[in-house]
Amino acid sequence: MHIDDLDPAYQAFVRDLLVRSGFDPDAFHLGLGPGDEMFFKGILPGYPGRAGAAFFRYVESALRSFAVYRQIVDHLGGFPGLDRVLDFGSGWGRLTRALRHHLPRERIWACDIYPDAIAWQAETFGVNGLVSTSDPDRFALPLSYSVVFAGSVFSHLPDSLFQRWLKRLYEITGPRGLLAFSVHDAAYAPQDQAIGPQGIGFAEWSESGSLDPRVYGMSYVQRGYVERAIREAAGSKAQFAVFPRAIFENQDLYVVAGPEADVSGLRITALPLAGFAAAGASEEGWSGWGVDPNPGGQIVRAELFVDGAHAGAMSPTADNTDVARFFPGALNTPVRWRFEPTVRGREASLRVELTSSAGVTASCYARTPAAPGAVALRS
Repeated sequence: MHIDDLDPAYQAFVRDLLVRSGFDPDAFHLGLGPGDEMFFKGILPGYPGRAGAAFFRYVESALRSFAVYRQIVDHLGGFPGLDRVLDFGSGWGRLTRALRHHLPRERIWACDIYPDAIAWQAETFGVNGLVSTSDPDRFALPLSYSVVFAGSVFSHLPDSLFQRWLKRLYEITGPRGLLAFSVHDAAYAPQDQAIGPQGIGFAEWSESGSLDPRVYGMSYVQRGYVERAIREAAGSKAQFAVFPRAIFENQDLYVVAGPEADVSGLRITALPLAGFAAAGASEEGWSGWGVDPNPGGQIVRAELFVDGAHAGAMSPTADNTDVARFFPGALNTPVRWRFEPTVRGREASLRVELTSSAGVTASCYARTPAAPGAVALRS
């Protein structure tokens, strides 16, 4: 699938989001690998008959991950000072397509257990490809990396692999480098998911249709479990920082310092989440929601743009209980916003930009009047 296959409205939304994220849409690779499970099995089923909305969601999640990644790199002095970076569990290059705009391709290593995914990235993006293994003891790699990033990998591992993979990845983190990985906190576990006495619960299912669910399912961990695993992998004096809900909306990010690195001053600010609830199908009003995932943060301003022109601003109200149920364990109360329609009887592109007290913004998009089967897009 490629962006050119989508409805022009969705194409415009994706391109606008890329520009606002600092990327050139004409240079950003906007095609998907043929076996991309994250898209075809993880995202697309949630948007039946609405491939454009799913494609937007895929690109938006890539940009959201890169925003976190960039803050990690900035802590190390910026991209020019990096040696090599490893995207462990890279899939079909959701993050790689952003990294290649900031690093020479020979410094980027994409690693995944799917050989086809690695071959596609090597050919498409020109990066180094590395096929992973199911056994960390057989993962032989003599190189070290400035950044080892494992997004949404440990959130799928059982106890028997969690600590072993953490130790192996720390071993290839450079002395002045950083290891970053994400987990599902136990607060996000389904009500029927038991958390064992060690602090981890594991369910034998995932969006993957090919990996053994006994070794790649869904895991939920208590913070004490992760901290013990870090000490086991990196030593009792290892430095690390944790940023709740900083990535993939429902995953905590842990950053472990190499032996000569320091994370005491590292700060990670996640982008707000936002979406339309009503996009003018009846022209009664344009309304929506937003959530600030940063501890102590809140969305303080909403601005409406119609066909690119500023059309209004308001202060959202922090009382959106309708949305709160979709964010169990959220650190802040979701907000609601609403604007009166400023155009009637014609199509228009809508964008609402939400500003957080943490100083970051996010946008959501819609087209009005809403066409049959259309969907308002969130960011």
